[in-house]
Parts: sequence; structure tokens; C-alpha cells
Amino acid sequence: MACPCHRARVSERARGNIDALNAILAAADDVHHQVQQIAEAALEITHSAGQLAETMESVSAVVEENTATTEEMNASAQEVTEAVSNIATISHETSATTGEFQSIVLGIANDVQNAVDDANVLDVMAQNLRALVREFRMEAAPESTGQATQVDVVVSPAVAVP
Repeated sequence: MACPCHRARVSERARGNIDALNAILAAADDVHHQVQQIAEAALEITHSAGQLAETMESVSAVVEENTATTEEMNASAQEVTEAVSNIATISHETSATTGEFQSIVLGIANDVQNAVDDANVLDVMAQNLRALVREFRMEAAPESTGQATQVDVVVSPAVAVP
């Protein structure tokens, strides 16, 4: 038989081993719990990464749409710029034509004024001629009647020049 002190030592060692084994089992449970938490966190990260990828795809689609819209706006802006340039060119040409037309109209107005002035001079001349003709008397030749004959000359009023 074994000595009681040896049993006490074995028993103490067994108790120490049991305590150590319980500590190891508790640590293993803690590790298992932590691994579960890590796995859950990894699943959440995977889920979040999937959502992030979907969001990035959506943002990428929006960026592509915005890029296309910006390119269309740029093309439209270039068309508008070209149209405005064409309008400016036409306006400049019209302005030049208007200046030429105005010059022609002023020349015609000047010619009309000269014609009116000339018509007024002719009217004055006609009035003077009428006055002279009223005073003018013509005598017939003596061999035809033997008497002096007075002839009245009528001058019609001046006709306006168009």
C-alpha cells in the first residue's frame, strides 16, 4: 500500500492537474467564443463589403451618367457657341449692308432734294416768263389787215416734276 503522504501528494497533483485542465477548458471556451465573434465579424465585414461593392457600382454608374451628360452639355455648348458666332457674323454683315443701304437712301434723298430745288427754280422761271408774256403784245404785219392786233398769250401753270 501506498503511504498516505504519497496519496496526498498525488491527490494535490491531480487536483492541480484538474484545476489546470479546467483553466485550459475555460480558456478554450473563451477562444471558441472569440472565434465565433471573429467569424460573425468576418461575416458582417463580408456583407458590408458586398454592400460597399454594390454602392460603388451605383456610384460608378452615376459617374458614368454624369460624364455622358457633361459631354452632351459640352457638345451643346459648342453648338450654341457656333450659333452665336454665326449670328454675330450675320449681324455684322447685315450692319454693313444696312450702312450701304443707308448711304444709298441718303444719296437718293439728296437727289430728290436737288430735284425739288431745281423744280422750285423752274417754277420761279415760269412765273417770271408768265409775267413777261403778259406784257408781251404782238403786232400783226400791216399788209394783212392794216390794223394793229393785240395777241394775248396764255401760259399754263408749271407742272410738278415727280
